[in-house]
Amino acid sequence: PSGDHWLGTDEIGRDMLSRLIYGARISTRVGIIAVAVAFLVGVPLGLIAGFLGGIIDTLLMRFIDVVVAVPPLLLAIAITSTLGVGITNAMVAIGLIAAPGYARLVRSETLAARDLEYVTAARSIGAGNVRLMWRHVFPATWPALIVQSSLGLAFAILTEAALSFLG
Repeated sequence: PSGDHWLGTDEIGRDMLSRLIYGARISTRVGIIAVAVAFLVGVPLGLIAGFLGGIIDTLLMRFIDVVVAVPPLLLAIAITSTLGVGITNAMVAIGLIAAPGYARLVRSETLAARDLEYVTAARSIGAGNVRLMWRHVFPATWPALIVQSSLGLAFAILTEAALSFLG
């Protein structure tokens, strides 16, 4: 390591930092897209289940429990083999197996936020369910979603490495 080569060089003089950054392009892309898929699938399911409650909540959460009961890597292999081989299908598969975690998280945050005073005030002045969910309850889930997304990024990269190792 030196001022010119922060991580040093390999045996033939190539900069290790630039090689590391270049190699991280695909893994970073896989992680971001997989987290986006999980976010786009899981958040609406959790928000609807937690806000509406009742039979809708029960049905959605039991479906999610069934999905969670299958080992994640096995489910990712099954989804990838169904969709076909390729990095794009692997990203979708990884996102789909991560979506139940987002749904459960958003549901629990929604259950806590739907009875807060500002939501009750918005409901009392005539706000509909869709507006209440997306304008008043959904922003309350952001802190937990930011943490979940950062952890999900690492999970997605590790799962992609396992899937690519298996072929």
